[in-house]
Amino acid sequence: MAPPAVPCPRCDFPVEYEQDGCPRCQEERRNKIFARLKTLGCIFAVILALAAWQHRRILIAWQEFMVEVEYARYPALRKQRAQAADQAAFEAAEAAAAREVAQRAASVVVFTTVPVRSVPSAPAATAVTPEPRVAQEPAAPVENATPPPEPAPPGENHRRFYGVVYDASTLKPIAGAELKFMMTGAENGSRVMTDKFGHYQIDLVKFTSPDVQPNGSIALIPVAAPMVVAVTPVDGYRVGQLEDPDPPLRERSRTARRRIMEETSDGDLGPMPLRYRSNAVIVPLDLVLLPKRGKVSQ
Repeated sequence: MAPPAVPCPRCDFPVEYEQDGCPRCQEERRNKIFARLKTLGCIFAVILALAAWQHRRILIAWQEFMVEVEYARYPALRKQRAQAADQAAFEAAEAAAAREVAQRAASVVVFTTVPVRSVPSAPAATAVTPEPRVAQEPAAPVENATPPPEPAPPGENHRRFYGVVYDASTLKPIAGAELKFMMTGAENGSRVMTDKFGHYQIDLVKFTSPDVQPNGSIALIPVAAPMVVAVTPVDGYRVGQLEDPDPPLRERSRTARRRIMEETSDGDLGPMPLRYRSNAVIVPLDLVLLPKRGKVSQ
């Protein structure tokens, strides 16, 4: 016969002989322990969040401090970075203005294409004697592209690029083509448009960052990252460009030009690295665009 249950001295709950303790008291103790652990976990999470926020503030303050130290050592950097920020803001404003103009044009087109419910009858037409047509003079034929004359040297710490952009098939100059000079891997850069003769000219900064010499003077160090040039896509031409080889395409036969256009892949038309001597201040650079396949003149 099993011994009778004994009441718990704390809560009077009957405890069997085989049990190690009062189940009710043990459950209460477990609940208290879990509640304390939950409270401690919440407090620890809050402490971690505050520590991360404080670490972020310290990191930002340290970065700002290092930037000010850099500006104190090289005062020219502040102006250069401000100019770069202004250029980026200007390009963003231009893009926003272009989108707004496109939206307005689209809204005008939608408005004017709404059909009119009632159209008044047109007045009776009267006979009008046509005026004699005056023969117009034929437009002057466009001559083949020719490189521009060598320009004058640019200002101090600048390098001047110039040349002509023309069609690899017809050898005609391409007017209104946009050239973009930029650092490798960058999105923004300097832009220039070709004139009616396909000519362009642009001055780029030759040096970008100063260096303190042992004697305390400040010298300018050359640009480390290589620069590339790319032509904005033009209607009727393949995306990209080729550097005019030596001898130039305009001095080669039509068969030789067709062979070059057929053998050129799309991968050969990517942004083109600029090659020039480190001490050069005037750099000639002629570019050719390839017509889309099937549009090459016979």
